[in-house]
Formats: sequence, C-alpha cells, structure tokens
Amino acid sequence: MCKVKPLLHVLGQNNEMRAKDEELQLAIAETDKLALRIQELEQENAELVQEKSAVSSPYVKLAVLVKCVA
Repeated sequence: MCKVKPLLHVLGQNNEMRAKDEELQLAIAETDKLALRIQELEQENAELVQEKSAVSSPYVKLAVLVKCVA
C-alpha cells in the first residue's frame, strides 16, 4: 500500500495534465479561428473603406463645384 499510494497520486496528476493539455489545445484552436476571423474582417473593412471612398469622391467634387459656382 505504501508503494501504490504515490503511484495513484502521480496517475491523478497525469490525468489532470492531460485535461489541461486538452483545454489548452481547444483554446489555441479557438484563438487561431478568431485570428483568421479578424483578418477576414480587416480585409472586408479595407474593401468597404475603399468602396466608400470611390463612391463619395464624385459627390465631394460636385459639392466643391457647387460652392465655387454659388
């Protein structure tokens, strides 16, 4: 019994380490997924800003012309 008790303690620690390792792997996977989503959103934002700039540019020029004429 004296030899078994320390082995049971080590086995419990091993099981705890496996559980923590699985938890860590899930957190890493979630982080990678979120990082990819951030990149996608940043790219989409850049495209929308560029599109907005292209759309609003003619209106800005028109507004400047109207002020000059008036």
